[in-house]
Formats: sequence, C-alpha cells, structure tokens
Amino acid sequence: MSNLPTKEAFEAQVNTNFKLFIEEDSFDLTLFECKGVISNPIQECFSLMFLAPNEMPAYQSLFRVEHSALGAFDLFLVPIKQDEKGLQLEAVFNNLLHK
Repeated sequence: MSNLPTKEAFEAQVNTNFKLFIEEDSFDLTLFECKGVISNPIQECFSLMFLAPNEMPAYQSLFRVEHSALGAFDLFLVPIKQDEKGLQLEAVFNNLLHK
C-alpha cells in the first residue's frame, strides 16, 4: 500500500509550496500542475509539475518532500526544463487500480 497522496489530493494543492530535502539543504518547490494522462478501470496515470529555484541541483533522484497538508513522502523527480523562472521538475505516477 502506497503512502503517497492521491491525484485528487495533489490537485487540491496546485499553486502551493512543498519543501524538498537534499542532505542538509532544502529547497522550496511550487506545484504548478497536476495533469491526468490516462484514467481507465485498470490504471490511473498522472504527472506533477514543480518549479524549483535555479540554485537546486538539476539531477533526477528520489527526494524527500514535505507539504503542510499532505505530510512527508518520497518522490522520484526528473528535471525537464531550466530557464530564468527556475528549474522545472516532473513526477509521473502509474497507479494500478484494484477492483
């Protein structure tokens, strides 16, 4: 059983801040999109898009994140774009649904 929030829980937190931890450092992330990819009786796929400061190292990894309403959990985040606004990171979920 996963301890990750549901798609609906993430959708309710779009445009809110998360804290990401890398060893002794932490970075503020903003969840700016929760996008459904596939939803059918077998699976639900969705992605989360975050914006981080440019000072955050740009590499993919499993990161510890915290949110005031959702709690603490680990997310595998992949950097997908970096510009003057910051570093964009994506998390992709593929949840198999149980009948």
